[in-house]
Amino acid sequence: MAVARVIQNMVDATSAYVITIATINLCLGAAIAFALWLIGMPSPLMWGGIVALLNFIPYFGPMLAAVLLGLGGLMVFDDVYVALLPAGLQVGFHLVEANVVTPMLLGRRLTMNPLLILVSLAFWGWVWGTPGALLGVPLLIIIQTVVQAAGTPDIAGFLFEQGTLTVAPRKENDEKQESPVADG
Repeated sequence: MAVARVIQNMVDATSAYVITIATINLCLGAAIAFALWLIGMPSPLMWGGIVALLNFIPYFGPMLAAVLLGLGGLMVFDDVYVALLPAGLQVGFHLVEANVVTPMLLGRRLTMNPLLILVSLAFWGWVWGTPGALLGVPLLIIIQTVVQAAGTPDIAGFLFEQGTLTVAPRKENDEKQESPVADG
């Protein structure tokens, strides 16, 4: 029953993470679409949708979105500085989203330390690349849920006591086993 509870907690926390990330990405896409509409870029909703979808891919998605917006801007606007403005807007919005909004909302929604989220993303991204960055927070959720269910480990007891890896027989079991022999 305890294992089922732990698994259910992992599923609940992981689904909360996915819903939160999807909401953040949709809001980012809407903000980009609004900003592009303000500067006169054609099809701002399409560009916002592209940014929202590509933002699910860590690191490469936002870079690809900036390149696409830069190319789109170069095709639409005559002035180079204005043409690069859509890409600059996307980079600016992404920096705020990735470094402030996402860690803050995930930390509040999942009751995790935002620094721990960034460390997990960096570590798993370093270990496994893009798949590791995609799985960084779900792995952190799983690890945190299992550790909470198992309790805090007694590292000092493990290091300094003998026999902590084996289960020692309890005294009351020894007494019950010896009692019938003493009577008979």
